[in-house]
Amino acid sequence: MATWLSGVKRHSWGRDGGSFTTSPDKILLHSTETGSFPGYGGGASAPHFTIDLRNGEVRQHSPMNRAARALRNASGGVQTNRDGVIQIEIIGTCDASFSRKYGYPYIPDMSDAMASRLKWLLEKIHDATGIPLKTSVTWKAYPSSYGNSSVRMSNSEWTRYKGILGHQHAPENTHGDPGDLPMKRILGADAVKGGGSSGGGSDYTVVGPDAPLGLYDKDGDGRTRVKDWQTDALGYDEKKADGYFGTDTEDDTKDLQKQIGVKEDGLVGEDTAAAWEKAGRPKLNKSAKPNPEPSKPSKPKADKVTVDGKWGTGTTKALQRVLGTPVDGEVSFQPIAFKSQNPGLLSGWEWSKNGSS
Repeated sequence: MATWLSGVKRHSWGRDGGSFTTSPDKILLHSTETGSFPGYGGGASAPHFTIDLRNGEVRQHSPMNRAARALRNASGGVQTNRDGVIQIEIIGTCDASFSRKYGYPYIPDMSDAMASRLKWLLEKIHDATGIPLKTSVTWKAYPSSYGNSSVRMSNSEWTRYKGILGHQHAPENTHGDPGDLPMKRILGADAVKGGGSSGGGSDYTVVGPDAPLGLYDKDGDGRTRVKDWQTDALGYDEKKADGYFGTDTEDDTKDLQKQIGVKEDGLVGEDTAAAWEKAGRPKLNKSAKPNPEPSKPSKPKADKVTVDGKWGTGTTKALQRVLGTPVDGEVSFQPIAFKSQNPGLLSGWEWSKNGSS
């Protein structure tokens, strides 16, 4: 099993929660309740990963074959951190009042691109560990998810569970994050069984890897895939089409929206899909993007030559320009060949610092 994800920045404090008591079978989501990457007390309460959904930046703090430290673990109960759980902190808040007061991202209302970025990380972890990308718990809105709520698991439920869940579900804990995440939008409807959101998170469709959509449905299976959008609409080649709705894909989507005359918001919604279909499914015209004006090379500043009867670096540079040799103000072997053609200048060379000349 790969313990560090490729393409992800490592930011480790050299401490973790110890060895796992079982192989990884759960991915647990937190919200940081901050607007930026936390310090986690020097790693004392760090998860395995922190992700900023606004730009897709991911940092890994611990290897995936070792436990993280972001859950409370009471003595005498079940293992929380060490029970095969990979932990992710999402920058932002599950508290709508916090979001309004401090401007933190309100995670339950994540945008299309944000949902895709989270799915991308979940898929990377799945590929490395085999943890199933499914959830069968109810994601309850904060603050009703706080404390001993109806969604808090018992010890035996925690031990048996396999899949994706949140801090609000962990026994021996009281926190209610990350709130009512729109799991059907993140994972796809087929991956959400018997639980889902309690309402509150936005319920509009999104473009994410294998997200359930009825918009650009290339294969007629009710799904739109980011990779299809990248190749068919944005004109990416197979190498660039990575199935990840990152900032490049978002920016190019905005350019395509401008090209087909719809709102340039970087989201592939009904208006964008309909306009693209109506226009005949054109590819992004990259040549239409304005190129920056090439900077004009500035003319070399001429050294001022004073008529004072002395031969200095200014005179040497002026001569080098005339002779077409490197203009460095030093008399080197390059201009020596021109002495025979310029006998009237010979006396000047003898005043230079270069005795070889």
